[in-house]
Amino acid sequence: MATQSEPAARQTSGNGEGMDTGRTEEARQMLDDVAGTVRTRAQDVAARLPEAAEATRSALDQASQQLERSSTDSLMTGAAFSLGMVTGLILAGANRLLIAIALLPAAAMGATLIDRWNRSARMTGRRS
Repeated sequence: MATQSEPAARQTSGNGEGMDTGRTEEARQMLDDVAGTVRTRAQDVAARLPEAAEATRSALDQASQQLERSSTDSLMTGAAFSLGMVTGLILAGANRLLIAIALLPAAAMGATLIDRWNRSARMTGRRS
């Protein structure tokens, strides 16, 4: 009683295969839809990439000009503040990516200060 006869077992497996084929086709169709959506989104992003790159370049140019116009004292204060924030983040155990992002303003201000000191040293003829 616990076992099925062989023809009944074949009939059951035959019905199961029909259901599996339907599910497989449904899954393929769903994957095709997802692939089409991903392809469309990727094409949209690729079309907007030059515009985003130009906007980023423009923003970086503006930031660079602002740093050049800033006084030496304000650059030193900003760099010191930024380094203090980074030190606090390190002591607090913050994520490395967050620490690296917090270092960017200090690096930009420090580079501007070094450039100014090098230019002034060339102008006066002294190197220290």
